[in-house]
Amino acid sequence: MRHQLVSAAVLCVCAGLAAAQVPARLVIAQNQLLPGTGGLTCGTLNDPYTNGLGKVGFTGNSSGGNFVWYDNQVVWLNSSAVTHTLTGAEGTMGISNTGGFIYSPTAAPGGDSAWTQAGILLDQGDPLPHIPGKFSSYSSRPRMTDSGAAIWAAGIADTATGSTTNRGFFRVADPSAPVFETLILGGNTYAGLTATTGATNFAFDVSGNGAHRIHSLTVTGATANDLCIYLPSTDSLAAREGFGVAGSATELWVAFRIPGINNSGNWVVAGDTNAATTADEVVVLNNAVIAREGQVFGANTMAGVVDAVSINNRNRVAFIYSGNTGNPSTLVAGPGANFAAAHAILSVGSSIDIDNDNIADYTITDFEASNTIAPGLDIPDDGMIYVQVSMAPAGGTAIEAIIGVRDICPGDFNSDYVVDFFDYLDFVDAFSANAANADFNLDGVIDFFDYLDFVDAFSIGC
Repeated sequence: MRHQLVSAAVLCVCAGLAAAQVPARLVIAQNQLLPGTGGLTCGTLNDPYTNGLGKVGFTGNSSGGNFVWYDNQVVWLNSSAVTHTLTGAEGTMGISNTGGFIYSPTAAPGGDSAWTQAGILLDQGDPLPHIPGKFSSYSSRPRMTDSGAAIWAAGIADTATGSTTNRGFFRVADPSAPVFETLILGGNTYAGLTATTGATNFAFDVSGNGAHRIHSLTVTGATANDLCIYLPSTDSLAAREGFGVAGSATELWVAFRIPGINNSGNWVVAGDTNAATTADEVVVLNNAVIAREGQVFGANTMAGVVDAVSINNRNRVAFIYSGNTGNPSTLVAGPGANFAAAHAILSVGSSIDIDNDNIADYTITDFEASNTIAPGLDIPDDGMIYVQVSMAPAGGTAIEAIIGVRDICPGDFNSDYVVDFFDYLDFVDAFSANAANADFNLDGVIDFFDYLDFVDAFSIGC
Protein backbone atom coordinates (compact mmCIF):
# COMPACT_ATOMS: atom_id res chain seq x y z
CA MET A 1 0.00 0.00 0.00
CA ARG A 2 2.75 2.48 0.93
CA HIS A 3 4.66 1.62 -2.25
CA GLN A 4 1.56 2.41 -4.32
CA LEU A 5 1.06 5.72 -2.52
CA VAL A 6 4.64 6.83 -3.07
CA SER A 7 4.43 5.88 -6.75
CA ALA A 8 1.30 7.99 -7.17
CA ALA A 9 3.03 10.92 -5.52
CA VAL A 10 6.12 10.67 -7.72
CA LEU A 11 3.99 10.55 -10.86
CA CYS A 12 2.17 13.66 -9.68
CA VAL A 13 5.37 15.59 -9.09
CA CYS A 14 6.88 14.61 -12.45
CA ALA A 15 3.73 15.63 -14.33
CA GLY A 16 3.80 19.01 -12.63
CA LEU A 17 7.46 19.61 -13.49
CA ALA A 18 6.92 18.67 -17.13
CA ALA A 19 4.25 21.34 -17.68
CA ALA A 20 5.51 24.63 -19.13
CA GLN A 21 2.05 26.20 -18.73
CA VAL A 22 -0.29 26.64 -15.82
CA PRO A 23 -2.82 23.76 -15.82
CA ALA A 24 -6.35 25.18 -15.62
CA ARG A 25 -9.93 23.99 -15.63
CA LEU A 26 -12.10 25.91 -18.05
CA VAL A 27 -15.55 26.27 -16.50
CA ILE A 28 -17.13 28.41 -19.23
CA ALA A 29 -16.04 31.11 -21.67
CA GLN A 30 -17.71 33.73 -23.81
CA ASN A 31 -19.37 32.43 -26.99
CA GLN A 32 -19.53 28.85 -25.72
CA LEU A 33 -22.83 26.98 -25.47
CA LEU A 34 -24.20 27.11 -21.93
CA PRO A 35 -25.06 23.65 -20.56
CA GLY A 36 -28.52 23.48 -19.04
CA THR A 37 -30.01 26.10 -21.38
CA GLY A 38 -30.88 24.19 -24.54
CA GLY A 39 -28.54 26.11 -26.82
CA LEU A 40 -27.95 29.61 -25.40
CA THR A 41 -24.45 31.04 -25.75
CA CYS A 42 -22.41 32.65 -23.00
CA GLY A 43 -21.91 36.41 -22.97
CA THR A 44 -20.38 38.43 -20.14
CA LEU A 45 -19.51 36.85 -16.78
CA ASN A 46 -19.24 37.90 -13.14
CA ASP A 47 -17.01 36.89 -10.21
CA PRO A 48 -17.18 33.21 -9.10
CA TYR A 49 -18.13 32.05 -5.58
CA THR A 50 -17.76 28.61 -4.00
CA ASN A 51 -19.58 26.56 -1.36
CA GLY A 52 -18.31 24.17 1.32
CA LEU A 53 -18.04 21.39 -1.24
CA GLY A 54 -15.77 23.40 -3.52
CA LYS A 55 -18.45 23.79 -6.22
CA VAL A 56 -18.56 27.06 -8.11
CA GLY A 57 -21.39 29.50 -8.80
CA PHE A 58 -21.70 32.84 -10.57
CA THR A 59 -24.03 35.01 -12.61
CA GLY A 60 -23.65 36.06 -16.19
CA ASN A 61 -25.40 37.12 -19.37
CA SER A 62 -26.31 34.95 -22.34
CA SER A 63 -27.96 35.18 -25.73
CA GLY A 64 -31.23 34.62 -23.83
CA GLY A 65 -30.71 36.95 -20.87
CA ASN A 66 -29.03 36.64 -17.50
CA PHE A 67 -28.38 33.32 -15.77
CA VAL A 68 -27.23 31.68 -12.53
CA TRP A 69 -24.56 28.97 -12.75
CA TYR A 70 -24.06 26.18 -10.18
CA ASP A 71 -21.28 23.56 -10.40
CA ASN A 72 -21.25 22.57 -14.08
CA GLN A 73 -24.31 24.16 -15.66
CA VAL A 74 -26.86 26.94 -15.68
CA VAL A 75 -29.56 26.28 -13.08
CA TRP A 76 -31.65 29.42 -13.48
CA LEU A 77 -32.51 31.94 -16.19
CA ASN A 78 -34.14 35.31 -15.63
CA SER A 79 -36.67 34.24 -18.24
CA SER A 80 -37.74 31.31 -16.00
CA ALA A 81 -39.46 33.62 -13.51
CA VAL A 82 -43.26 33.48 -13.46
CA THR A 83 -44.30 36.05 -10.85
CA HIS A 84 -41.92 38.81 -11.99
CA THR A 85 -40.10 39.99 -15.09
CA LEU A 86 -36.39 39.76 -14.30
CA THR A 87 -33.60 41.69 -15.97
CA GLY A 88 -29.92 42.04 -15.17
CA ALA A 89 -27.91 40.34 -12.44
CA GLU A 90 -25.58 41.92 -9.93
CA GLY A 91 -22.12 40.38 -9.86
CA THR A 92 -22.24 39.29 -6.22
CA MET A 93 -24.13 36.07 -5.45
CA GLY A 94 -23.96 32.99 -3.26
CA ILE A 95 -24.58 29.24 -3.38
CA SER A 96 -25.30 26.61 -0.75
CA ASN A 97 -24.08 23.02 -0.44
CA THR A 98 -27.41 21.73 -1.75
CA GLY A 99 -27.62 23.87 -4.88
CA GLY A 100 -29.46 26.85 -3.42
CA PHE A 101 -28.57 30.30 -4.69
CA ILE A 102 -29.17 34.00 -4.15
CA TYR A 103 -28.57 36.86 -6.56
CA SER A 104 -29.90 40.36 -7.24
CA PRO A 105 -31.77 41.01 -10.50
CA THR A 106 -34.17 43.84 -11.26
CA ALA A 107 -37.64 42.41 -10.69
CA ALA A 108 -40.56 44.24 -12.32
CA PRO A 109 -43.05 45.45 -11.20
CA GLY A 110 -40.75 46.32 -8.27
CA GLY A 111 -37.08 46.91 -8.87
CA ASP A 112 -33.81 46.00 -7.16
CA SER A 113 -34.49 42.58 -5.60
CA ALA A 114 -33.07 39.61 -3.74
CA TRP A 115 -33.98 36.38 -5.56
CA THR A 116 -33.29 32.78 -4.54
CA GLN A 117 -34.01 29.26 -5.76
CA ALA A 118 -37.32 29.62 -3.88
CA GLY A 119 -38.29 32.76 -5.82
CA ILE A 120 -38.58 36.37 -4.76
CA LEU A 121 -37.18 37.07 -1.29
CA LEU A 122 -37.52 40.85 -1.25
CA ASP A 123 -38.44 43.35 -3.95
CA GLN A 124 -37.99 47.09 -4.08
CA GLY A 125 -41.08 48.71 -2.57
CA ASP A 126 -42.00 45.67 -0.46
CA PRO A 127 -42.81 46.32 3.21
CA LEU A 128 -40.10 45.02 5.52
CA PRO A 129 -41.77 42.33 7.63
CA HIS A 130 -39.35 42.77 10.54
CA ILE A 131 -39.26 46.60 10.58
CA PRO A 132 -42.86 47.88 10.80
CA GLY A 133 -43.63 50.94 8.71
CA LYS A 134 -40.47 50.61 6.59
CA PHE A 135 -39.98 49.46 3.00
CA SER A 136 -37.20 48.01 0.86
CA SER A 137 -35.45 50.51 -1.41
CA TYR A 138 -32.80 48.12 -2.77
CA SER A 139 -31.13 44.74 -2.25
CA SER A 140 -27.45 44.28 -3.01
CA ARG A 141 -24.32 42.14 -2.49
CA PRO A 142 -26.20 38.91 -1.68
CA ARG A 143 -24.32 35.93 -0.24
CA MET A 144 -25.35 32.46 0.98
CA THR A 145 -23.98 30.14 3.65
CA ASP A 146 -23.36 26.44 3.09
CA SER A 147 -26.67 25.63 4.81
CA GLY A 148 -28.59 28.00 2.52
CA ALA A 149 -29.04 31.08 4.72
CA ALA A 150 -29.32 34.25 2.64
CA ILE A 151 -27.51 37.46 3.68
CA TRP A 152 -27.57 40.73 1.77
CA ALA A 153 -27.20 44.50 2.04
CA ALA A 154 -30.47 46.42 2.07
CA GLY A 155 -31.80 49.93 1.68
CA ILE A 156 -34.64 51.12 3.90
CA ALA A 157 -37.25 53.71 2.92
CA ASP A 158 -40.11 55.36 4.80
CA THR A 159 -42.59 54.75 1.96
CA ALA A 160 -42.95 52.15 -0.78
CA THR A 161 -41.71 54.59 -3.42
CA GLY A 162 -39.48 56.71 -1.20
CA SER A 163 -35.73 57.18 -1.30
CA THR A 164 -33.32 55.40 1.01
CA THR A 165 -33.22 56.81 4.55
CA ASN A 166 -31.22 54.04 6.23
CA ARG A 167 -29.18 50.97 5.34
CA GLY A 168 -28.42 47.61 6.85
CA PHE A 169 -27.86 43.91 6.38
CA PHE A 170 -30.61 41.28 6.56
CA ARG A 171 -30.57 37.49 6.93
CA VAL A 172 -33.11 34.79 6.14
CA ALA A 173 -32.18 31.29 7.35
CA ASP A 174 -34.54 29.47 4.97
CA PRO A 175 -35.63 31.33 1.80
CA SER A 176 -38.48 28.85 1.25
CA ALA A 177 -40.03 29.95 4.58
CA PRO A 178 -38.52 33.40 5.09
CA VAL A 179 -38.17 34.88 8.56
CA PHE A 180 -36.29 38.18 8.34
CA GLU A 181 -33.56 39.18 10.76
CA THR A 182 -31.58 42.42 10.97
CA LEU A 183 -27.82 41.93 11.26
CA ILE A 184 -26.54 45.50 10.83
CA LEU A 185 -28.61 48.69 10.92
CA GLY A 186 -27.58 52.31 10.60
CA GLY A 187 -28.02 54.17 13.89
CA ASN A 188 -27.26 51.10 16.03
CA THR A 189 -24.14 50.71 18.15
CA TYR A 190 -21.41 48.19 17.28
CA ALA A 191 -18.19 47.80 19.26
CA GLY A 192 -19.18 50.94 21.14
CA LEU A 193 -19.51 53.03 17.95
CA THR A 194 -22.62 54.23 16.11
CA ALA A 195 -23.09 53.11 12.51
CA THR A 196 -24.12 55.91 10.16
CA THR A 197 -27.37 55.75 8.21
CA GLY A 198 -25.86 57.18 5.03
CA ALA A 199 -22.90 54.88 4.32
CA THR A 200 -23.37 51.95 1.96
CA ASN A 201 -20.97 49.61 3.80
CA PHE A 202 -21.25 46.98 1.07
CA ALA A 203 -17.92 45.22 1.67
CA PHE A 204 -18.44 42.12 3.82
CA ASP A 205 -17.90 38.39 3.97
CA VAL A 206 -19.61 35.52 5.78
CA SER A 207 -18.08 32.17 6.73
CA GLY A 208 -19.49 29.04 5.14
CA ASN A 209 -20.90 27.83 8.46
CA GLY A 210 -22.56 31.21 9.04
CA ALA A 211 -20.97 31.62 12.48
CA HIS A 212 -18.73 34.54 11.51
CA ARG A 213 -19.02 37.71 9.46
CA ILE A 214 -16.71 40.62 8.76
CA HIS A 215 -18.01 44.04 7.67
CA SER A 216 -16.68 47.35 6.49
CA LEU A 217 -18.56 49.73 8.76
CA THR A 218 -18.77 53.54 8.67
CA VAL A 219 -19.36 55.14 12.06
CA THR A 220 -20.25 58.63 13.20
CA GLY A 221 -17.46 61.03 14.13
CA ALA A 222 -14.41 62.50 12.44
CA THR A 223 -13.86 61.42 8.83
CA ALA A 224 -10.22 60.67 9.64
CA ASN A 225 -11.22 57.50 11.51
CA ASP A 226 -14.84 56.77 10.61
CA LEU A 227 -14.17 53.63 8.56
CA CYS A 228 -13.81 50.36 10.49
CA ILE A 229 -13.56 46.62 9.94
CA TYR A 230 -16.10 45.06 12.31
CA LEU A 231 -16.36 41.48 13.67
CA PRO A 232 -19.94 40.81 14.86
CA SER A 233 -19.18 37.48 16.56
CA THR A 234 -17.01 39.29 19.13
CA ASP A 235 -18.57 42.77 18.76
CA SER A 236 -15.08 44.14 18.18
CA LEU A 237 -13.05 46.02 15.59
CA ALA A 238 -10.42 44.23 13.54
CA ALA A 239 -9.06 47.51 12.20
CA ARG A 240 -9.91 51.21 12.05
CA GLU A 241 -8.96 54.06 9.76
CA GLY A 242 -6.30 56.28 11.34
CA PHE A 243 -5.31 53.59 13.85
CA GLY A 244 -2.18 51.41 13.89
CA VAL A 245 -1.69 48.55 11.44
CA ALA A 246 -0.96 45.32 13.33
CA GLY A 247 -0.21 47.26 16.50
CA SER A 248 2.20 49.73 14.90
CA ALA A 249 2.43 53.14 16.51
CA THR A 250 3.45 54.87 13.28
CA GLU A 251 1.97 52.96 10.34
CA LEU A 252 -1.73 53.84 10.22
CA TRP A 253 -4.65 52.56 8.15
CA VAL A 254 -5.80 54.90 5.37
CA ALA A 255 -8.33 52.73 3.47
CA PHE A 256 -9.71 49.22 3.42
CA ARG A 257 -10.81 46.97 0.63
CA ILE A 258 -12.88 43.79 0.72
CA PRO A 259 -12.30 41.52 3.77
CA GLY A 260 -12.67 37.75 4.22
CA ILE A 261 -13.38 35.36 7.10
CA ASN A 262 -13.50 31.58 7.62
CA ASN A 263 -15.39 29.06 9.77
CA SER A 264 -12.96 29.51 12.68
CA GLY A 265 -13.29 33.28 12.68
CA ASN A 266 -9.83 33.88 11.23
CA TRP A 267 -10.02 37.03 9.13
CA VAL A 268 -8.05 38.75 6.41
CA VAL A 269 -8.26 42.27 5.03
CA ALA A 270 -6.31 44.27 2.47
CA GLY A 271 -5.88 48.00 2.37
CA ASP A 272 -3.76 51.10 2.14
CA THR A 273 -1.59 52.62 4.87
CA ASN A 274 0.42 55.80 5.38
CA ALA A 275 3.69 54.02 4.57
CA ALA A 276 5.78 54.98 1.53
CA THR A 277 3.84 54.56 -1.72
CA THR A 278 6.09 51.66 -2.73
CA ALA A 279 5.08 49.71 0.39
CA ASP A 280 1.70 51.06 1.51
CA GLU A 281 -0.55 48.22 0.28
CA VAL A 282 -0.77 45.42 2.85
CA VAL A 283 -2.61 42.16 3.49
CA VAL A 284 -3.33 41.54 7.17
CA LEU A 285 -4.31 38.22 8.73
CA ASN A 286 -5.64 38.33 12.30
CA ASN A 287 -3.83 41.63 12.93
CA ALA A 288 -0.48 40.52 11.46
CA VAL A 289 0.90 41.79 8.16
CA ILE A 290 1.52 38.76 5.92
CA ALA A 291 2.12 40.51 2.59
CA ARG A 292 3.20 43.99 1.55
CA GLU A 293 3.65 45.89 -1.68
CA GLY A 294 7.21 45.35 -2.91
CA GLN A 295 7.37 41.79 -1.57
CA VAL A 296 8.56 39.17 -4.06
CA PHE A 297 6.67 35.93 -4.71
CA GLY A 298 8.76 33.76 -6.97
CA ALA A 299 9.66 36.06 -9.85
CA ASN A 300 6.71 38.38 -9.17
CA THR A 301 6.84 41.61 -7.20
CA MET A 302 3.62 42.65 -5.45
CA ALA A 303 2.51 46.02 -6.81
CA GLY A 304 -0.57 48.20 -7.05
CA VAL A 305 -3.69 47.59 -4.97
CA VAL A 306 -5.12 44.27 -3.83
CA ASP A 307 -8.27 43.73 -5.87
CA ALA A 308 -9.48 40.64 -4.02
CA VAL A 309 -8.57 38.61 -0.94
CA SER A 310 -9.90 35.44 0.67
CA ILE A 311 -9.13 32.91 3.41
CA ASN A 312 -10.33 29.29 3.48
CA ASN A 313 -10.97 26.89 6.36
CA ARG A 314 -7.44 25.47 6.09
CA ASN A 315 -6.21 29.01 6.79
CA ARG A 316 -4.74 29.44 3.35
CA VAL A 317 -4.90 32.99 2.03
CA ALA A 318 -5.20 34.05 -1.59
CA PHE A 319 -5.23 37.50 -3.15
CA ILE A 320 -4.98 39.22 -6.52
CA TYR A 321 -2.97 42.43 -6.83
CA SER A 322 -3.49 44.85 -9.70
CA GLY A 323 0.19 45.30 -10.65
CA ASN A 324 1.87 48.11 -12.54
CA THR A 325 4.38 48.59 -15.36
CA GLY A 326 6.81 45.70 -15.21
CA ASN A 327 4.87 43.92 -12.46
CA PRO A 328 1.83 42.19 -13.93
CA SER A 329 -1.38 41.52 -12.02
CA THR A 330 -0.96 38.22 -10.17
CA LEU A 331 -2.88 35.67 -8.10
CA VAL A 332 -0.88 34.70 -5.00
CA ALA A 333 -1.74 32.01 -2.43
CA GLY A 334 -0.08 30.38 0.54
CA PRO A 335 -0.39 29.22 4.15
CA GLY A 336 -1.50 32.03 6.44
CA ALA A 337 0.79 30.82 9.21
CA ASN A 338 3.85 31.01 6.94
CA PHE A 339 3.02 33.30 4.05
CA ALA A 340 6.69 33.61 3.20
CA ALA A 341 6.14 30.20 1.58
CA ALA A 342 3.34 31.57 -0.65
CA HIS A 343 3.63 31.30 -4.41
CA ALA A 344 2.42 33.17 -7.47
CA ILE A 345 -0.10 30.93 -9.21
CA LEU A 346 -1.19 32.93 -12.24
CA SER A 347 -0.29 36.31 -13.76
CA VAL A 348 -1.31 38.47 -16.67
CA GLY A 349 0.84 37.05 -19.44
CA SER A 350 0.69 33.48 -18.08
CA SER A 351 -0.06 30.69 -20.55
CA ILE A 352 -2.71 28.20 -19.46
CA ASP A 353 -3.33 24.64 -20.57
CA ILE A 354 -7.00 23.67 -20.33
CA ASP A 355 -6.86 20.18 -21.88
CA ASN A 356 -3.85 18.71 -20.03
CA ASP A 357 -1.68 18.20 -23.12
CA ASN A 358 1.17 20.49 -21.95
CA ILE A 359 0.47 22.87 -24.82
CA ALA A 360 -0.61 26.45 -24.18
CA ASP A 361 -4.22 27.13 -25.14
CA TYR A 362 -4.70 30.72 -23.94
CA THR A 363 -2.75 33.64 -22.49
CA ILE A 364 -4.17 35.55 -19.54
CA THR A 365 -4.71 39.20 -20.50
CA ASP A 366 -6.50 40.47 -17.37
CA PHE A 367 -8.05 39.56 -14.04
CA GLU A 368 -11.64 40.78 -13.77
CA ALA A 369 -12.06 40.70 -9.96
CA SER A 370 -13.45 43.95 -8.56
CA ASN A 371 -12.26 45.48 -5.29
CA THR A 372 -15.49 47.47 -5.01
CA ILE A 373 -17.99 44.60 -4.97
CA ALA A 374 -17.59 41.56 -2.66
CA PRO A 375 -15.32 39.73 -2.30
CA GLY A 376 -13.92 39.22 -5.81
CA LEU A 377 -12.21 35.98 -4.79
CA ASP A 378 -13.43 32.97 -2.82
CA ILE A 379 -10.80 30.30 -2.08
CA PRO A 380 -12.35 26.87 -1.27
CA ASP A 381 -10.84 24.16 0.92
CA ASP A 382 -9.97 21.69 -1.85
CA GLY A 383 -7.17 23.84 -3.28
CA MET A 384 -8.86 24.81 -6.55
CA ILE A 385 -9.27 28.58 -6.95
CA TYR A 386 -11.81 29.91 -9.46
CA VAL A 387 -11.17 33.30 -11.02
CA GLN A 388 -12.78 35.48 -13.66
CA VAL A 389 -10.25 36.39 -16.34
CA SER A 390 -9.87 37.67 -19.85
CA MET A 391 -7.78 35.34 -21.98
CA ALA A 392 -6.72 35.18 -25.61
CA PRO A 393 -5.84 32.24 -27.88
CA ALA A 394 -2.71 32.56 -29.98
CA GLY A 395 -3.36 35.28 -32.55
CA GLY A 396 -6.96 35.64 -31.37
CA THR A 397 -9.18 38.11 -29.54
CA ALA A 398 -9.47 38.07 -25.77
CA ILE A 399 -12.64 36.63 -24.24
CA GLU A 400 -14.01 36.50 -20.70
CA ALA A 401 -13.93 33.17 -18.87
CA ILE A 402 -14.23 31.49 -15.51
CA ILE A 403 -11.29 29.17 -14.90
CA GLY A 404 -10.03 27.10 -11.99
CA VAL A 405 -6.33 26.96 -11.09
CA ARG A 406 -4.85 24.87 -8.34
CA ASP A 407 -3.36 26.52 -5.29
CA ILE A 408 -2.31 23.28 -3.66
CA CYS A 409 -3.07 19.57 -4.10
CA PRO A 410 -5.32 18.16 -1.34
CA GLY A 411 -2.69 15.56 -0.46
CA ASP A 412 0.06 18.18 0.01
CA PHE A 413 -0.27 18.16 3.81
CA ASN A 414 2.93 20.07 4.56
CA SER A 415 2.23 22.75 1.91
CA ASP A 416 5.56 22.46 0.13
CA TYR A 417 3.80 22.22 -3.27
CA VAL A 418 4.94 18.62 -3.78
CA VAL A 419 2.86 15.55 -2.93
CA ASP A 420 5.35 13.02 -1.59
CA PHE A 421 5.86 10.59 1.29
CA PHE A 422 6.83 13.41 3.64
CA ASP A 423 3.19 14.54 3.47
CA TYR A 424 2.09 11.09 4.59
CA LEU A 425 4.58 11.01 7.46
CA ASP A 426 3.66 14.55 8.56
CA PHE A 427 -0.03 13.71 8.57
CA VAL A 428 0.54 10.53 10.60
CA ASP A 429 2.54 12.56 13.14
CA ALA A 430 -0.23 15.16 13.41
CA PHE A 431 -2.90 12.48 13.62
CA SER A 432 -1.02 10.61 16.36
CA ALA A 433 -0.61 13.84 18.33
CA ASN A 434 -4.30 14.72 17.85
CA ALA A 435 -3.12 18.05 16.42
CA ALA A 436 -5.74 20.49 15.14
CA ASN A 437 -4.55 20.24 11.54
CA ALA A 438 -5.22 16.49 11.58
CA ASP A 439 -8.94 17.31 11.18
CA PHE A 440 -8.47 16.75 7.47
CA ASN A 441 -12.16 16.70 6.55
CA LEU A 442 -12.86 19.81 8.67
CA ASP A 443 -15.83 18.27 10.48
CA GLY A 444 -14.61 19.40 13.91
CA VAL A 445 -13.63 15.88 15.04
CA ILE A 446 -10.27 14.10 14.62
CA ASP A 447 -11.07 10.48 13.93
CA PHE A 448 -10.29 7.62 11.56
CA PHE A 449 -12.38 9.24 8.82
CA ASP A 450 -9.74 12.00 8.67
CA TYR A 451 -7.08 9.35 8.13
CA LEU A 452 -9.10 7.63 5.40
CA ASP A 453 -9.90 10.93 3.68
CA PHE A 454 -6.25 11.99 3.74
CA VAL A 455 -5.11 8.65 2.30
CA ASP A 456 -7.65 9.03 -0.50
CA ALA A 457 -6.42 12.55 -1.28
CA PHE A 458 -2.78 11.42 -1.07
CA SER A 459 -3.46 8.46 -3.40
CA ILE A 460 -5.08 10.70 -6.00
CA GLY A 461 -2.15 13.12 -5.85
CA CYS A 462 -2.66 16.08 -8.22
